[in-house]
Amino acid sequence: MARTVPRRSARRKGSKIPPAPLILSVTLFCKGIVRDADNAVLAAKFCLDTLVLYGYLPDDNPRYVKSIVLTTSKGKENKTVILLQPYAEKP
Repeated sequence: MARTVPRRSARRKGSKIPPAPLILSVTLFCKGIVRDADNAVLAAKFCLDTLVLYGYLPDDNPRYVKSIVLTTSKGKENKTVILLQPYAEKP
């Protein structure tokens, strides 16, 4: 049976998310064999859904998230690093 999680309307105190629009960068670090970058797609999806669910972003549409960058790299441990940066329009 599916469980619904209530949407949080307020940001956590002291949040440091830059103003929209944003670029979401997801980097998968792999200790062994480096995975394809497309494996980071689910991490990006879940990250954006969680930011919306907890009130950090009003929505994950193109008005708020302009670009998603997926990267994989060799690392000392298996981990995923999520980075949010402001999107700068080119003049």
